[in-house]
Amino acid sequence: MTIHQFMYKHLQDPVIIEAGACDGSDTLIMSNMFPNGKIYSFEPVPALFERTKERLKNKNNVKIYNMALSDKTGEQPMHVAFEFDKNCGSSSLLNPKLHLEYYKRITFEEKINVKTIRLDEFLKNENIKKVNFMWLDMQGYEPFVLQNSPEALKITDFIHTETQNTECYEGGMLTPKYIEFLQKSGFVILFDNASPYLDGGDLTLIRKELYDKKVS
Repeated sequence: MTIHQFMYKHLQDPVIIEAGACDGSDTLIMSNMFPNGKIYSFEPVPALFERTKERLKNKNNVKIYNMALSDKTGEQPMHVAFEFDKNCGSSSLLNPKLHLEYYKRITFEEKINVKTIRLDEFLKNENIKKVNFMWLDMQGYEPFVLQNSPEALKITDFIHTETQNTECYEGGMLTPKYIEFLQKSGFVILFDNASPYLDGGDLTLIRKELYDKKVS
């Protein structure tokens, strides 16, 4: 079962937070799956934001923000990634490290300041009381976002997050510690598509009290 199939099976008219929309490919899939849902999508790299906005221009169930979720609100420098002279999905608020060895075709030739906001602050501003699903693809910054938005974790049912097994980005939290944090925050792993791999992958988790009701 793919992550999109899982979402379609277990969600109905959801509120989704997507951080790291890239070109909007996954955003479009989720928008089509849940026409009565609401997707709040973040993409801080201007060129990718424009691609996402163009792809989703006829979708009324998506709001797109040209900023990054972060551990603080304000501005931060972002290392912008290029693959074959085009922006790609590897840009990060963290310095690239082993990523440079694993993916030599991807370069980080530019650093720009991007707007950032804490997730808790964003949810308060938008008066969002419930998050059914978080889709976090932030190139190593996911743990910092969640650690600094404890209220968001309390109202979230599912989390789908990238994680790293080695220091692809400097100072990033590695998979075992990240899993420990998520479990202490009340989540149970449903799918671990990260631990078997060298660089990392994805984790999908559910709030503990929903586990038996939703999945068994």
